[in-house]
Amino acid sequence: MALFGPDIDKMINEYDIDGLVFLLYEDNAKHKAAAARALGELKDIRALGHLLSLLKNRNPEVRGSAAWALGELQDQKAVWELRYLLNDKKTVALPDTAKQTIGQIAQASITKIESQKVNFEYANAQNLEEQHHFAEALQLYQKLNMTTDIERVRGILQERQDLYKRAKEFEAAHQYEQAVEIYKSLAMKQEISRVSKIISQRSSKIEKAQDYEKRTKLAEAMNIYFELNMQNEVNRVRSLLQNRASEYQNARELENVLRVDDALTIYERLNMVNEVRRIKLKKAKEFESAQDFERAAKIYEELDMWREAGELREQIKASQPPMAIPKQL
Repeated sequence: MALFGPDIDKMINEYDIDGLVFLLYEDNAKHKAAAARALGELKDIRALGHLLSLLKNRNPEVRGSAAWALGELQDQKAVWELRYLLNDKKTVALPDTAKQTIGQIAQASITKIESQKVNFEYANAQNLEEQHHFAEALQLYQKLNMTTDIERVRGILQERQDLYKRAKEFEAAHQYEQAVEIYKSLAMKQEISRVSKIISQRSSKIEKAQDYEKRTKLAEAMNIYFELNMQNEVNRVRSLLQNRASEYQNARELENVLRVDDALTIYERLNMVNEVRRIKLKKAKEFESAQDFERAAKIYEELDMWREAGELREQIKASQPPMAIPKQL
């Protein structure tokens, strides 16, 4: 064509879009058709509007070339315009193709564009699956009428629904670790975050309850376990409380029969600081009344009652006879 008109091959090689578009508006139908096909080969979307305007050209070769080129551009906007050519019975022979009607060329281009759209939407559906957006993926598969994928994703959704229900049952039973593992398998970030926060809060409360136990504040510990619905721990601590109550009652009875030392041993085992202090103070007073200042002072020192211990130490010192001074030879 370069001998008798524009060098289309050179314009393609140089990607001369503006030059090719300019040829679309020449009066020469052959140049128009060749330029349209060249723009189709280059697949540059900037040619879309110009090619669409050629679909109404009186020349069949121009219309057919434009219809073919729009199929190469694969832009959805061209589909409606191409539909107007489906009944065009004029036949043309485009380069490297058998003679066919313009309607057939238009149909082939529509099919190619729709196929590209299907491929795009299918890829989008697969991407949605990778992101665990299965409901949205299912809608796309239904739109594309892809039966196998529809059934597959429905199965996934049902399985996920069953797992989600199971996770909720674990939560209701306060088995939060099992629930969060299911949410992780379902990639449910909000549920993972929510339940992880519950687990953290429970851990803090359990640590507080355990600290109460160490300090023998069993009632406070049991209240926390009850709040956390930890029935085994509630029963265990309740049993401890009952045992302590029984031992305390035993200690009081021992006091009543003047077995104070045995009562003191029980109070010490129960870590009942106030009772231990009360018994020891009582014993110190008894020792003091019996003039046994040494033993009374030791008990006061154990109780950090340094003033009372000091006074007794002074009495002990005052009651001792003066040391004899040896006679000098």
